[in-house]
Amino acid sequence: MAPELYDEEYNELVDIYAFGMCLLELVTFEYPYCECSNAAQIYRKVSDGEKPGSLAKIGDPEVKLFIEKCIAKVTERLSANELLMDPFLLDVSDEKIFYPVHPNINTTE
Repeated sequence: MAPELYDEEYNELVDIYAFGMCLLELVTFEYPYCECSNAAQIYRKVSDGEKPGSLAKIGDPEVKLFIEKCIAKVTERLSANELLMDPFLLDVSDEKIFYPVHPNINTTE
């Protein structure tokens, strides 16, 4: 949940935050903030602007940067149109598409 949702003042950028968290989970195979043992800990970290611990597990710097753009503070978060113009999405090659982000994935099986 985007931090600004707790303040009940938000716009469509909360969807970008949610998208970033979904990407993080897809890339790391971990729930965001899985290092927390209860909802109160998650609330505190999100409210304080602390990023999920699983973000540090992303090996590909381009993937990590793109996700960071999605989960940035609302004042720094990019819109959907801006993200669509991001080099990460524009520079797509076969090698990049099939490059395993997670070290335990074997693409030849």
